[in-house]
Amino acid sequence: MPEVTQSDNDVAVVGNELRYYDQRIDLSAVTAIKYGWVPIQLDMFTIGGRYLIELKTADHNLKMNFRYYLGLFAKRQSANFQCMLEAVWDMTVVRLLSAMIDDIENQRTVIVGNCRVNGDGILLKNFLIHWDDLFYQRNYNKLTINSRSNAEIWTNLYYAETDNVHVLVHFLEWKYGKSD
Repeated sequence: MPEVTQSDNDVAVVGNELRYYDQRIDLSAVTAIKYGWVPIQLDMFTIGGRYLIELKTADHNLKMNFRYYLGLFAKRQSANFQCMLEAVWDMTVVRLLSAMIDDIENQRTVIVGNCRVNGDGILLKNFLIHWDDLFYQRNYNKLTINSRSNAEIWTNLYYAETDNVHVLVHFLEWKYGKSD
């Protein structure tokens, strides 16, 4: 795993531990992650953006925000966000994906937002979307889950709002044999 540090030691990943200012979290204990970009708005105008990474363990929640306004420092904050995400990737997303695959293959249910994922498909709105009936779309800010046979059965799972959506995306790509 790459070691990430900031010159003033406010942000660091050392071994299994992420240090973010006065907070610390054990990356090997993370049970949920969400990340993405959210606009900062004033009335109907976008005046900036915020890259968010949120990590949760059984007893701790750590939020990291990389903000910019009026385009100032947007590239730097995007680079900071990408660097931090790369630093925690293997110990969070990759590990959680492996656990999700194991759970589903062993007939356990995994909950992501309002979806219950199991070996048969995804239960949504009390309707089981079987794997051969499911189609999904990766959008810039959300994952959309749909049933081919029932147009009323669909949902949006927003990357910056719903825990483990990115893990589900990678599971679906694994399940359907797709890759970026």
